[in-house]
Amino acid sequence: MTHRLLLVSQASLEGALQASAPPQWLSASEQTRLAQMAAPARRAEFIACRYALRLLLAGDQEEVAAWPLEAPAGQPPRLSASTGAGLHLSLSHSHGWIACALAPEPVGIDMELVTRKPASAIADLAQLACTPEQRKELAQIADLAQCQQRFVQLWSLKEAWFKQRGTGVDFAMLPRLACLPAPAAAVQGAVDGSAHAWAWATTTPAGQAAMVSVCTGSPVAHWALHAQSDLPLPAAQRFCLGLVAESAV
Repeated sequence: MTHRLLLVSQASLEGALQASAPPQWLSASEQTRLAQMAAPARRAEFIACRYALRLLLAGDQEEVAAWPLEAPAGQPPRLSASTGAGLHLSLSHSHGWIACALAPEPVGIDMELVTRKPASAIADLAQLACTPEQRKELAQIADLAQCQQRFVQLWSLKEAWFKQRGTGVDFAMLPRLACLPAPAAAVQGAVDGSAHAWAWATTTPAGQAAMVSVCTGSPVAHWALHAQSDLPLPAAQRFCLGLVAESAV
């Protein structure tokens, strides 16, 4: 099965969502989650994300209702056991954008829009989230915009790694998580819990820089971008992610 991605703006889905009745395709567990959300913006985001996942699964708008999803409390979306055997999903949303991944193995996706931050804020965040080598690399990047984009790329890769593992972000692990350039074979002996990752730097139609990262346990030959995606993806950078020994932090 092809590994697939969908990158869409929430706004681009509004027409399809207005033309359909969400109660007809949201599952019972999704309806329960939706009923617990009071804020209209949060409800709209939830519905759009669930629709985007189904669109990725179905391939087109006509078949979205054929893919039931479960919404366990406090857990990411997943396919029902009856229809999703062997398929795995991952979801990310950022500032009105939705990123979805589909794979025949556990997968994690993260999308981050790059918003301007002062150098001091980047340094503070790097102290929280980066290995000593990553902090040294960031400190050597003189251009503030480039430094921030590199930090956001590292953060996005790490988020995708945690999602692939099926856990939330562990802040004790963040500064131990190395993101080493592929080929992975050259670095597997240097890290623990290795996983493969792909990172794309792209730009929204409004001109805002964005980072997209996907992580799996095995190397993937090709990621297919859904035809209705709103963002182009240039060539990916390849990484191997894994934990370094605590003594190295």
